[in-house]
Amino acid sequence: LVTENWMCPTGPASNKVGRCQYELADAFRAKFGAEKAEELWDLYRANWWREEDFANVRALGLNCIRLPFGWRELMTPEGKPIEKGLKRIDWFVEGCRANDLYVILDLHGAPGGQNGRDHSGDVREHRLVSDPASQDLCTKLWTTLAARYRNDTTVAGYDFLNEPEGAPGGLTSTNGVMQIYDRLYKAVRA
Repeated sequence: LVTENWMCPTGPASNKVGRCQYELADAFRAKFGAEKAEELWDLYRANWWREEDFANVRALGLNCIRLPFGWRELMTPEGKPIEKGLKRIDWFVEGCRANDLYVILDLHGAPGGQNGRDHSGDVREHRLVSDPASQDLCTKLWTTLAARYRNDTTVAGYDFLNEPEGAPGGLTSTNGVMQIYDRLYKAVRA
């Protein structure tokens, strides 16, 4: 559920529009309007991963899939869950269950951005560790997901933040990342 230019290029790296998923989504909205942009994303999502892909993974002898996703498809900036996005995750979890696979839910694109790289959804943001509002939204997102999947044994675990970098120039243990992890695991366990 996250475009990453190394495996599904959405535009040349030098392109000012399309360097990451959220830039591309914002450009689609500006060019086509919100409704048409959402229709285009739905078409992309419906064809990037299909029912038969679960069986293909199982046939390869694998037993677990890590599902990358970004926050903007699951929650509004005000913290309201987006049911359409959550149903996409439900569909993926059910596909894994039907094929005897586990799934790890993996937040690639955190509110405020955890690293400012294309695989986090937005190259324009890298402020999660310094922005309390982004941290609150991230906690709310994980609390929502944990409540939704708490009794689902197909969900093997959660990857709270894919490749976090924290505050530029610091070590992970001293730049705010560990404090965010501490907050998230306490919220999920609650």
